[in-house]
Amino acid sequence: MNDWRRLRTWAGALTIGSFIVMSVTGILMFFHLNVGMIKLAHEGMSWLFVLGAVLHVVINWRAFLGYFRTPLGAVIIGILVLVGAVSFLPVGGPHGRPPFMEIMGAMEQASLELVAQVLKRDPQTLIQQLQAQGIQVRQPTQTLAEIAAQNQKHSMEIWAALFSPQNRPN
Repeated sequence: MNDWRRLRTWAGALTIGSFIVMSVTGILMFFHLNVGMIKLAHEGMSWLFVLGAVLHVVINWRAFLGYFRTPLGAVIIGILVLVGAVSFLPVGGPHGRPPFMEIMGAMEQASLELVAQVLKRDPQTLIQQLQAQGIQVRQPTQTLAEIAAQNQKHSMEIWAALFSPQNRPN
């Protein structure tokens, strides 16, 4: 009896703690605030969360089965499992990514001159705007991916700099 109580406390604490970290890091990743070791923490804690959840289910087996006995519980679980299964289906382009991600990938390989043309802005203005934010650009023929790599940044940070409030055209 004492072992079950200790396991219950341990499994519950593991589940709660890892859930908190995964929730916070997941929300930050959703908003593209993936800084530091957020992604690593999120992925690592997912394993601890699964371990805690499995132990929690084992300890509370009867209560767990009760969720499948009620129509509402079974429907909610079924819908969530279906949503999870659907997330594995390929969407959009040839790499299974949504079309906007394919467009963004293509634009990252485009020169700053071409990006300026698409944005209907002057390449020199874009260079000045990036440099004002500490992003160095050697020449307008560089691609956004090259500019990002040269500045040790992710391409999305270059896009964010181009579209920051102070850089939006009037």
